[in-house]
Amino acid sequence: DFPIYSGAVPSEETAAGPVSGVFVVDGGDAKAIAAWTADQLVADGFDVNGESAVLEDGSYAIDGGREPGCEVHVELTPLGTLTSILILYGAECPNT
Repeated sequence: DFPIYSGAVPSEETAAGPVSGVFVVDGGDAKAIAAWTADQLVADGFDVNGESAVLEDGSYAIDGGREPGCEVHVELTPLGTLTSILILYGAECPNT
């Protein structure tokens, strides 16, 4: 299964288009959640970059990959007291 941060709950409200999953964390810190997510992806065998890159709006983007065609993109965006976690999981990735 894809690593989901403790306390994250599914949310359709923050999705803008097709995604593999959208979650929100109440009171979560985007930086801490990004670091945790990157660590979990590395533990699952992904090569990861971008977990420490903060964007202008305070969001983080994590990109990773493992076997050819298996790519993952995670966006973590602070929304007031919530942090949105948007996941794009490559169709070529095996179900883990």
